[in-house]
Amino acid sequence: MDGLLGLAFGTLSGVKPKPVKTPVENMIIQGDIKDDNRLFTCKLTRYTEALGFYTFGYIDESLTTGKQIHYSDIVSNKWWTYKSETITVDGEEIKLPGNVAIPDTGTTLCLLSDTVCKKIYSKIPGAKFDSREGGWIFPANVDVNTLPKVGLAVGKNGEGMGEKMFYISPRDLAYAPATPGWIFGGIQSKGSMPEDLLGDVFLKNLYCIFNAGKKQFGCVQREPVFITPPPSFLTKGVVKGSLTADTEGDDDDEEEEEQTEEGEGDGSQGEATQADGSPAKAAS
Repeated sequence: MDGLLGLAFGTLSGVKPKPVKTPVENMIIQGDIKDDNRLFTCKLTRYTEALGFYTFGYIDESLTTGKQIHYSDIVSNKWWTYKSETITVDGEEIKLPGNVAIPDTGTTLCLLSDTVCKKIYSKIPGAKFDSREGGWIFPANVDVNTLPKVGLAVGKNGEGMGEKMFYISPRDLAYAPATPGWIFGGIQSKGSMPEDLLGDVFLKNLYCIFNAGKKQFGCVQREPVFITPPPSFLTKGVVKGSLTADTEGDDDDEEEEEQTEEGEGDGSQGEATQADGSPAKAAS
């Protein structure tokens, strides 16, 4: 089978003449998911890690033990949209009042504003925007230990939790080879989209909980597991140290896991470019 499962809200259904229920809605109706656990979870992984997975109706506590799940209220009845009003680049804060983000497992890249992209790639010697490649690229001989650490805020909720920063492993910025000697970045421009679109480059750093009953998105930080040496298109350096060493309450134990297939779509919209320069497809 191939395609998008459809894990956003049923209000997005484009089936005519009569809309159909989403898989999660059908599981709830059929009693496969209990009323007190109207949720699904997602763990996306890298090719250096064990296979990722989805769960429906329960949270895998092996990934949350000793950690506090951070929950943010959803602000849309279509997508899993939450407020994300702060981004950090190597500890430098960028405030984005009113900004919102959509976590979408059907999107590969992390799509942010042009202002944020410029700030991120200004930290990488030789990085540039290349219209032929359709995005930001940087030299393949960059020392991966010097790539910037990017943090994205997952917003607050009505239960007293404030926003909290979650981090992209610096080496995840190296998405794929581009023109010989260059790397296509894992963070790219969202173009004219009003929302940030947070695809697998961000989500594989988290264990995610999509709570349809409470209309909340939850997550905990995961530690990456990388191979040594790095992929052949990276020619220098190995990322060292803990991704979350400077974040409060995060467990630094590494997990030994391996890459799963691309995730299923939870909903997105708008235009943005993928590694081949073609428009990013909106998941539904």
